[in-house]
Amino acid sequence: MAVRDAAALAEHRPGTVVAARFGFYKHVGIVSDRWDRDGPMVISNSKRSGHGAEEGMRLFAAGTPVRIVGFPGTLPPDEVLARARAVMTRPYDLLTWNCEHFIRHAHGLPRYSPQMRAAMGIGLAVAGTLMVVGRRRL
Repeated sequence: MAVRDAAALAEHRPGTVVAARFGFYKHVGIVSDRWDRDGPMVISNSKRSGHGAEEGMRLFAAGTPVRIVGFPGTLPPDEVLARARAVMTRPYDLLTWNCEHFIRHAHGLPRYSPQMRAAMGIGLAVAGTLMVVGRRRL
């Protein structure tokens, strides 16, 4: 991706959300308007950095494939990037300020984490099932 051809630029439009899958979760970030020697950089919030960071696509993905998620909001790309950069020093928190909260904030969308909601729903379902099974044994 070192060559800045028209197809690569169109595919990685600044402000676009990209994702890298790591086991059971995906890490999301925002394509930057800055490039390093390997291609576009990504702005994301991660536990690894402890806050927001602007880094190369390779570092963001840590060797996993990157897929384009899309452009979820209606804000112009320059505003999305400005909003992301404005909160890069906010400390990472899995429950209240993870990568999904970060990208949704940057796009001007309600801040929540779809993956956290899904995990909490699964947790509640498992807990409920265990309670029902436990009562049946009594």
